[in-house]
Amino acid sequence: MRRFEHTELTNRPVAEVFRFLSDFANNSQWEPGVLESKQISPGPLAIGAELSDVRKVMGRRVETTYEVTEYEPDRKFGLKSNSGPVRVRASYTFEPVDGSTRVTDRAEFETTGLFKLAEPLFARSVEKQMKANFAKIKQLLETRS
Repeated sequence: MRRFEHTELTNRPVAEVFRFLSDFANNSQWEPGVLESKQISPGPLAIGAELSDVRKVMGRRVETTYEVTEYEPDRKFGLKSNSGPVRVRASYTFEPVDGSTRVTDRAEFETTGLFKLAEPLFARSVEKQMKANFAKIKQLLETRS
C-alpha cells in the first residue's frame, strides 16, 4: 500500500471548495483520464453513498465504484473504491485560512493484477498527478466569477 499526501491553499471560501470537490460529477473537470463520474445511489450525498467513474487507464476503459466513507460538510469528505484494478482510499480535509481554504488530500493506493507489476512507476505518477490535479482545481475555482 502506497500513501500520499498533498496540501493546497485555494483562494475561495471553504463551502465553495467543499461543494466542488465533494460533487463527484466535477471530477472530469480536473482529473485527466476521467471520462465520466457520478453518484449512482439515490438521495443526498452522505456516508454510504455510492459513486462511479469511468476512466481511460493505459489505453483501457475502466469503471470503478466507490463508497463515501466520511462526510462532514465543509470539513471532511472521504471515499474508498470497491472495484477496479487499483484500490483507493482517499480523504479530503478542509480548513478556513483567512478567507481561503486549505485542502489536504490523503490517499492510499494498492494495485492488483497486472498493475501490481508497474506499482513503482504508478506511485511516481500518482504523486505527480495529485499536485497537477490540485493546481487545476485551484485554477478552476479561483478564476470563477
